[in-house]
Amino acid sequence: MEKAVCNHGFFMMAPNVWDPKSKSLTRPMTVSNSSSVSVTISHPRTLSFLVIQVHGINNVSRVDEELILQQVGRMLRISDEDGRDVTEFQQLHEDAKKYGFGRIFRSPFLFEDMVKSILLSNITWERTLGMASSLCILQSKLADGTVHVNVECSKETLETAAQSPFQSLAYWFDLIQNYETKLGKLSELSQLDYKSVSGCSHMKQLKAD
Repeated sequence: MEKAVCNHGFFMMAPNVWDPKSKSLTRPMTVSNSSSVSVTISHPRTLSFLVIQVHGINNVSRVDEELILQQVGRMLRISDEDGRDVTEFQQLHEDAKKYGFGRIFRSPFLFEDMVKSILLSNITWERTLGMASSLCILQSKLADGTVHVNVECSKETLETAAQSPFQSLAYWFDLIQNYETKLGKLSELSQLDYKSVSGCSHMKQLKAD
């Protein structure tokens, strides 16, 4: 799970919270009444399966359980199709297979991925992290009625699917290897160090070398 999560900057962005000590990911997930619940995902070394803890609910309905599992499956790319893609990619890239790389982390829904991708455009990584946090705060205020905003439904437009060809996977594998050579394992970074992980700072370090 650690390798499936900590291979993309999205795991550093709110509302995701990665705990380097327990190797667990906590974030809100949507349930059947359109509200959200806090969920923690972990993969203890002694177990062959993921552990999913839902906070704040005593009894999770079968419907909500299925919804949460679908979202976890999308985030970690757990599906037959994803499994086939990983196998095919690793057959072409032996180093990626040795490293256990192939499942790029993403959000529970495409819409969140698209919004976060927009936040990455023409701005520093530190500012991107800040905007993601601010949007999550705004979302909570919208949910409890503290703030009211009229938004024209652009979700469908944003969700025109983006391709993820193998050349992108190969590029991302090399990028992650370079980052971890310079900074250490991303999964073990303190949240205070997230802002130092950016394409710009990475290039500066390479030039300095």
